[in-house]
Amino acid sequence: MPENWFFINEFLAYENYACVSEIGYKDLRAGALELLENVGEEVILNASKLKYDLISQAFLQKNSAASLVLDKTPRNLLFHSYISKIYEKQKYIYLVRNPLAVAKSMLDTWCNGKWCIDEFDLDLRLGVEAIFEGHEKYSTMKNYYFVKYEDLVCDSNVELTRLSKFVDVEVLISEKIPEIGGRLGDKVGIKKYSSISDKSAKNNQDLCTSYVRYVWAVNFYNSNKSFFEIFGYERPKNQKISLGYIVNTLIDFIQLSKYKIFSRINVNLFLLEKNSRGKLR
Repeated sequence: MPENWFFINEFLAYENYACVSEIGYKDLRAGALELLENVGEEVILNASKLKYDLISQAFLQKNSAASLVLDKTPRNLLFHSYISKIYEKQKYIYLVRNPLAVAKSMLDTWCNGKWCIDEFDLDLRLGVEAIFEGHEKYSTMKNYYFVKYEDLVCDSNVELTRLSKFVDVEVLISEKIPEIGGRLGDKVGIKKYSSISDKSAKNNQDLCTSYVRYVWAVNFYNSNKSFFEIFGYERPKNQKISLGYIVNTLIDFIQLSKYKIFSRINVNLFLLEKNSRGKLR
């Protein structure tokens, strides 16, 4: 099943991941919490399970060749505490990747290589925290499987065989990756990696192309050192000083300064609009 965000939309109001926006997140959260108090968590979870079961059944009926539903929505990770209560005995796969490689991939895909790392705080900081907590809580449970992205692409035959045994379904190992559709996700990656390749496993080595990026990478590593050590990821290394490195540092510094100024302007405009309205809508 393509990335669908079902559980994200289902449980977003119960967490603080979103900011106040034009859709009135503050009011949405207040209403959802009030509903939770009135009917209880069990009713909310059962209602969500009923809806997702109906969606899964419809998906299987439409795709007659499919025998099971594999939901690959990455941000389900942030709401796993809810999902695991609904489906306690279902099988869960944690795909772990070096956060520095994730950062490099996001910058290349969504920012054309420009330095705008703060836009991905949700996936990087909260995602890493969720994976670390999940590993501590579930790594010894039989219905949970943790696999490193780097192992999957560098030794695909071995890892896919293990995954096949875990899900109890034969996994056809093919050089070409079938497209499953979906409007969300990394469109660049779909085109660039139509087959299994270990090139993407080395993305983190290309992240520190400027001093700005190196400083960020080191700070991120130090803040999440336990995560990096548990999964065997090395401390980021700086690249040799060169003309290109110096130019990249200046470009990133200018980009960082522009981003901070732009953020301040947005905050000031938001506060001005809020005061003019008298209340958030």
